Amino acid sequence: MDDVILGAVSREVMGKLMVGDSEKRDTYRISWIDGPAMILLTLLCWLWLGGTGSRFILRFHQAGQPQFVRFLLDVAVAFIPFLCMGLGLWASLKFIVRMPLRMFTTDSERFRWRLAFCSLGITFICGFCFELIGYLVNPEGYMLKFTVNWGARLLSLPLLLVLIPMQTSCEELLFRCLPVRMVFGRLPSSWGDRIILCLLSSILFVLPHLANPELLATTTPFAVLTYYALFGLLAMASAVLTGGFEVALGVHAANNLFASLVCGYPESPLPGIPLMTNLNTVNSWVGCLQLLLTFALIGGILHAARRKSNRLVLGDRALRNQETDKA
Repeated sequence: MDDVILGAVSREVMGKLMVGDSEKRDTYRISWIDGPAMILLTLLCWLWLGGTGSRFILRFHQAGQPQFVRFLLDVAVAFIPFLCMGLGLWASLKFIVRMPLRMFTTDSERFRWRLAFCSLGITFICGFCFELIGYLVNPEGYMLKFTVNWGARLLSLPLLLVLIPMQTSCEELLFRCLPVRMVFGRLPSSWGDRIILCLLSSILFVLPHLANPELLATTTPFAVLTYYALFGLLAMASAVLTGGFEVALGVHAANNLFASLVCGYPESPLPGIPLMTNLNTVNSWVGCLQLLLTFALIGGILHAARRKSNRLVLGDRALRNQETDKA
């Protein structure tokens, strides 16, 4: 795992390419004229165009339909708004702000795919461990579905593997990347700005999730709100500490994929055919603990990889110095 993460962070350890004192800050900033135009177009596509598409698909729901047909209709209703949101984001980046997607999502020279995928994998492992512990403690609270619906599950798998990361990425671009590019340009280096940005991200992430069904079903709504706020705060903290949104994108995608494919719950807004269902009432205090441990584990692995990279760089520099002295 360290070797995989090492490739993602070694470029930063070798040093940032500086251009004056601003580090090309202006090229990352979205103006207060273009930013609202981008928000307006994206919201129009998401809420109006996407909502219209979802309502149209709902007309095709009929009693007695095969399960897989109903599932496909549910998928269409759930994800058409996010497809439209993605269309709005793409059009905004291309025609309004004229900013490459790479520059919008990371301050690094390249999008660090290995960092995103490693964060996704760690989140999956943490989710599996927590659900395994929950099952061992209370097996009656789970409905296992290992032996049913495999035809529908396999047919839906490629669809969900594409649509769910698209959905989470659109949320990250709109509610996390855009505010940073409008207010700061590049991710800030001062701790005051970082704290303000994390708190802002926490609030922005809570707002679109207020209508989620688990918030109405739970007996601890404050815990659910705390989970959303904590997710927004930790995701932004990972961005300012790593210089990009790769970790946030990976964790968010893994979180939703896990709920849709591995272990869901009755109130989940995500369509899917998971291997098991957690029948217990949503308790996001446990979710908050899982989230803290997940980000702590990712941070610990990144820190270990950075220290290893530092040792390699220093060792290589010392070796070159010795060869120079001999010459």
